[in-house]
Amino acid sequence: MTESRHGGDFIVRPVGQDPIFTIEQISEEDREMAKFAQEFIKKKLTQKTYKKIMMPNETRLKQACQDPEWNALKVKRAFTRPNIEEIVKLLHEAGENGLMGVDVPEKYGGLMENPSEVFKDLISKHMAQTPFSDAIGVALMCHRGIGIHPLLWYGNKDQKDRYLEKLATGEWFGAYALTEPQAGSDAESLKTKAVLSEDGKTYILNGTKQFITNAGFADLYTVFAKVDGDDKKITAFLVEADSKGLSTGFDEEKLGMHSSSTRTVTLENVRVPKENQLGKIGQGFKIALVVLTKGRKTLATACLGSSIKCVNDMIARGFDREQFGVPIAYFGAIQNKIAKCAIQAYALESAIFRLSGLIDEHIKDPYSEENGYSEDEKQSLYYKQVTKIQEKFTIEGCLLKFSGSEIQGNIVNHNVQLHGGEGYITEYAPARAYADHKINEIWEGSNEINRKVAAGFFYKNAAMNLLPMRQYKMYVDYLIKGKIKPDINVHPDLETQAQTVEYAKALLGYTFSQCLARFGREMETDQHVHENLANMLSEIYLTESALLRTSQCLQNNEKHGQLRTNITTHAVSEMCEKIYGWALELLLYASEPAYHKEILDDLCELCSKTLIVNRIDLRKQIAAEILRLKKYPF
Repeated sequence: MTESRHGGDFIVRPVGQDPIFTIEQISEEDREMAKFAQEFIKKKLTQKTYKKIMMPNETRLKQACQDPEWNALKVKRAFTRPNIEEIVKLLHEAGENGLMGVDVPEKYGGLMENPSEVFKDLISKHMAQTPFSDAIGVALMCHRGIGIHPLLWYGNKDQKDRYLEKLATGEWFGAYALTEPQAGSDAESLKTKAVLSEDGKTYILNGTKQFITNAGFADLYTVFAKVDGDDKKITAFLVEADSKGLSTGFDEEKLGMHSSSTRTVTLENVRVPKENQLGKIGQGFKIALVVLTKGRKTLATACLGSSIKCVNDMIARGFDREQFGVPIAYFGAIQNKIAKCAIQAYALESAIFRLSGLIDEHIKDPYSEENGYSEDEKQSLYYKQVTKIQEKFTIEGCLLKFSGSEIQGNIVNHNVQLHGGEGYITEYAPARAYADHKINEIWEGSNEINRKVAAGFFYKNAAMNLLPMRQYKMYVDYLIKGKIKPDINVHPDLETQAQTVEYAKALLGYTFSQCLARFGREMETDQHVHENLANMLSEIYLTESALLRTSQCLQNNEKHGQLRTNITTHAVSEMCEKIYGWALELLLYASEPAYHKEILDDLCELCSKTLIVNRIDLRKQIAAEILRLKKYPF
């Protein structure tokens, strides 16, 4: 039986104690399905299709121009971006091919019974790697994720029977209505109100929702409102789009994601049947948080797919573009960019599938483990444990969200730079990817909020002794003073790298204990601490994931062993530099000036035990091998 784990416990568990799931372990059957999804998107989303999506619907445009109540601005905003009819057409085709119901059981029109997290993330990664995937990628991701999961995880049998198959097959489209003008990251401050009618049969909803993805064509909204305006009664409701009193505004003109529909949704005395209440009264905030936790990993996976695509675009452009008589791929500055981007993509990929595999390990098969229940009861038990496990690993989900979106931001920036002037032209993919990526640092909880949540949960888990930080401190003290050696279990070629990661964990533990001693419970709300602590957690999680993946691949004689080793060594070395900087800031912040020299001495002592390598030479070797292979090879 799988040992019960807790979010953030990778810090206190020795490097290599636990095997991790890696993308190399994915079954051939799952790979073939992912390739099918990728090929479907490639076939359907061509340059011609993308232009159709970005062009106005001429018939509706003419009708609007003839309407005296419409001015030029309204016409432009209402009909030029995007062409909803083209998006819906593509989504229907995706539904017919099973891609809208990847997360849904076969019983309700999905691809398979209880699909694994690994399989779902593999599909998301492959779809995001295709050209023009942005054209329906946002709509598809939001539908599959926050559009379906509230109903899938918290809906009762009647609600699922009425709506789930329609959503899984693409007959209907889903949207998630949480954000309001005054309620973004602070979701608890929402103003939308739900009042039970006098006959007790319907809830009457009033309020305004803002920046709602898929609002231009959604058939079913998951709407969050406060029952009777009570802050403790945030509740979710399933609201059909054709409900009287529900209306949407124009599609917003955005910096990026031009081919997605983003609108304001207004609810004016919208009557929602009582049976469309999702979950219990007051459970809405928890539903919102758990669904967003799942969405954060899905978003990181999409960022990964986009990042890998950009790395491959950079490689191709490096060979196609010549300056001073040679392809720019042979210039050191270009090789530097390609190597750094490949290192980041490898670490992010390793961390995503590590978490997906861990979640899958914790989910019991309800049909083999539970007896005496009907099929529907077993399914209900299954989703109850799924939501608990998603919640358990909130820390890792937050780390992946902010690190994944920022890694993508770095890679799309390098991609534009490498393409030069062409990269700045919006007709071409690099410019679109550059503009599109920014929203990934904002939605699913801003990156600042995700850092706050990750650090806050780490503090809470330590306070509840789910993370034995007090006991770990003793290990850290002995380790820093050299009384014991790091406890590691990896391939012999990676022992020095693993020891360095173990020292980095010890430094985080030491820093955490110093901050806790200085600030006490105030640490839970101090965002200066949150920022650096979350950065340290993220850097360690991604780097250790890359290290463990490489170790297992070396043990299994997987391809590209030397390239993996070089990437891992570089990642570990770079992690040290960052970790020591963040730790030093926090330690000086948490101590009196009289103790600063002692702190610096401890850090220098710890630093002397870590990996020292020639990173420039490593990047040259990494770039040379990737350019030889002419692609990101993993």
